[in-house]
Amino acid sequence: MLFKSVVTCATIVGLLVDWVSAQNLNGNVSMDFRQGASSRLKPIYMGEKITYDPVMGMRIRIDGPKQAPTLQSDFYLNYGRVEVVAQAAPGKGIISAYDLLSDVKDEIDVEWVGADNNRVQSNYFYRGDTTTWGRGAFHDVNRATSSFHRYTIDWNRDRLLWLIDGQVVRTLTPGAPEGYPDTPSVLKVGSWISGDPDNSEGTIGWGGGLADFSQAPFDFYVQSIYVEAY
Repeated sequence: MLFKSVVTCATIVGLLVDWVSAQNLNGNVSMDFRQGASSRLKPIYMGEKITYDPVMGMRIRIDGPKQAPTLQSDFYLNYGRVEVVAQAAPGKGIISAYDLLSDVKDEIDVEWVGADNNRVQSNYFYRGDTTTWGRGAFHDVNRATSSFHRYTIDWNRDRLLWLIDGQVVRTLTPGAPEGYPDTPSVLKVGSWISGDPDNSEGTIGWGGGLADFSQAPFDFYVQSIYVEAY
């Protein structure tokens, strides 16, 4: 589940304002962060940690405790395709992620655990139900924290696909016993600290242990994002 760090009341108010003003996407949006920032994906928390490079693209940096730099789209996606070319941040206790999140807490996730250089996790939630935690799945990927790959969510009313470099690694259908996300969602991209000592033991263990800030900075790079509405 995305972005479990400290969020202020002002941030929550800002999120609500953004969601009220957002509209469903028609057509497609292509963002190449090697050319700089996009007006369609805006920082909503700790924007000072987000910079742009002509080779690596968007850099989302964690370099200290209680950080969770986050961006959010100015549109909803009511079924569609999201392709993210990314290199995850390394480091135990550091999570890089992008997800689709709806007003009623449907959620579709792609998450990288910085301590695991050779896997990525897919996950989903239906209407915010966290009574069980068996939805996540891990998928092999070569050098996730030191090379770029294309990670895709392809979502319609009949099936939800996760792909890595064009290959389907997971399929979910509406008959899933734990529900099927089916409501318009904003796109969120960012990093957070699972290895915060204030988190639960389960969250800390899942992320590989406590974060070691003597190894900072931890940089999550996103070269490009393509979004197409269905």
